[in-house]
Amino acid sequence: MPFDSSSPTVTVRPGSRVRVELVRPPTVVRRIVDAARLHGRSRPAPVRHPVRIAPHDIGTYYVVDSGNSSGYRETDTEISTQWREADKAQIRNDYLANIYRTTVGGSGRSIENTARFQGGSDETDGLITAVTMKRDGYEKRFDFIGATQTWTEQVPAALRLAALAALPSGPSDAIVDGVAAGIGREALESWDVNSRHRTSADGTLVCSMLDGKYRLGISSARYYYPFDTADTSTYKITAEPAFERAEVPAVDTLIGDTVSTEIDLWLVPQTYQTLIQWYARFLYVTLFSFGYFIIPNTGAYLARLPYYPQQYSLTLAGSVTNAVAMSNRIRQTRTYAAMIRADLALQVFSAYFMLILVDRFNGRWTLYQKDIPAGQLCGVIRYRFQGGPPVVQYVWRRETLARPFVAVDSGQLNVPGEVTGDDGSIIVVDA
Repeated sequence: MPFDSSSPTVTVRPGSRVRVELVRPPTVVRRIVDAARLHGRSRPAPVRHPVRIAPHDIGTYYVVDSGNSSGYRETDTEISTQWREADKAQIRNDYLANIYRTTVGGSGRSIENTARFQGGSDETDGLITAVTMKRDGYEKRFDFIGATQTWTEQVPAALRLAALAALPSGPSDAIVDGVAAGIGREALESWDVNSRHRTSADGTLVCSMLDGKYRLGISSARYYYPFDTADTSTYKITAEPAFERAEVPAVDTLIGDTVSTEIDLWLVPQTYQTLIQWYARFLYVTLFSFGYFIIPNTGAYLARLPYYPQQYSLTLAGSVTNAVAMSNRIRQTRTYAAMIRADLALQVFSAYFMLILVDRFNGRWTLYQKDIPAGQLCGVIRYRFQGGPPVVQYVWRRETLARPFVAVDSGQLNVPGEVTGDDGSIIVVDA
């Protein structure tokens, strides 16, 4: 009789003998073995298979500048310190609008619009950004900052063309020629130096995992919003890009010899409050005297940490590197422009009295951490399975995480011709 869920009845006459044989068809045996691998055992199986994760910064998008050079830019996230729901919704919608495929200028190659991470770089340390994989009684963590051995990047076009040219002639010459033509078009692409290593063909984290079913998480204390799809009491998962939509079960990451999962992962940058301070020096002139006024100027805004073109790193707090990155970011903000206009508006020019702006000194910025609000988008996950359509899920924080309003870093604000730092130096290198 078949080995299935049925319960047959066998009737035996007194004194008779009967032989009962259980037959297990090969397909059922294979299904039992696969189920054991996917649903876990009391002791993890010794078999390991890779899961490939492509992490993206959701706050970036691809552009081609006037010089026909490809690169990435940041989505504008600057808002006032009074965080309104409308502001949060606008940033969320702008972030989600970045998730699509586009074509690279010069070759027409199809890539994701957002920038991928670079292994061991500033955006991946984040004190410290890592992928976590969990199942009952077992957890594996992969730190991006130490992922050099498992971080794969695209081989340069010139090397790939040379490898194809070295192949012997044969029936597949036409196919090889087609591949070489595509690589040749890719070699025509012009990337700025800050973006080449973040193209969508680079930056895939290869994680070697024990076979089984896993729940995905992100650990990042400072740079990106953390989440854990296994923690359903803290995080809500939806199939649509809105916190108010119906909750759905988290998709399992399947790893085994007959199944595999590839993951595209969009991480959401954390928001910080930036305080800007300097002193404006004014010369006053009257008919009978002259002298100086010193007037302080202060402004503040909320935004992500700088990513492009110069990155900020919380592991380099207090460094010149961060002072350069923050100064270049601040000079592009609307808050900074309003502070500059406020100084200029104080000037007076008349026949009897003049108040003239001379300079701005003791420029300084300070970063403060903020709460993680309820309904905050923490990440977007796209699971790609063998032989099936991709599944996209959105991860949201259920309740506000209150964090102390403390300074996490500070440094000099230096903008050539406008503001000098508290030691009088100018360290900004960006033109």
